[in-house]
Amino acid sequence: MDVLQLLTDIDLVIFDLGGVLYNIDFERTRTALAALPGYNGADITFGVDVQDDTFLRVDRGEMSDEAFYQQLRDRFGFTCSDADIEAAWCAILIGPFADAADWVASIRAQRPVVLLSNISYPHLRHALPLMQPILQHVERAFYSCEIGLRKPDPHAFLHVTSAMGADPARTLLVDDSSANCAAAKGLGMRVWQVTREA
Repeated sequence: MDVLQLLTDIDLVIFDLGGVLYNIDFERTRTALAALPGYNGADITFGVDVQDDTFLRVDRGEMSDEAFYQQLRDRFGFTCSDADIEAAWCAILIGPFADAADWVASIRAQRPVVLLSNISYPHLRHALPLMQPILQHVERAFYSCEIGLRKPDPHAFLHVTSAMGADPARTLLVDDSSANCAAAKGLGMRVWQVTREA
């Protein structure tokens, strides 16, 4: 089945970004952080469905970049510069999938499309230059660091549907996270869970 077949009775399509339209690899950031000078060996919990609270907070825009990097120093012992930590933090970013813009355009030809991404300000700054071919096909982009809400919090989905004047029951989520898909289903949304190979 193709996602286009799910558009009957759908008024809005919400696309996730990382893992769906933009290729990311959590292991690259875990490895890069663990390689920084001073690393104390503490567990770096950073994945698609489970993350350390510090990573959740930076995704919600609750701290400045500088405060985030200092928290990482305090937690993991890093002795390097903010720039070094940011480079390791952004190692997750690979680039848009080759078919991403065309895929979004094909959906946008039939229904309004928006993005809803769990993303920190540093990741957003690094990813945006490569996202323009995708963004030209979406009506709005909702980033967790800007709206202060992060999936799978149901309020994140409701923020988007409210802003777009859409009924959750007539909204389709395209996402790779099981937790996000479950939360969306709990609101009566339709879901298409994506499995991508890098």
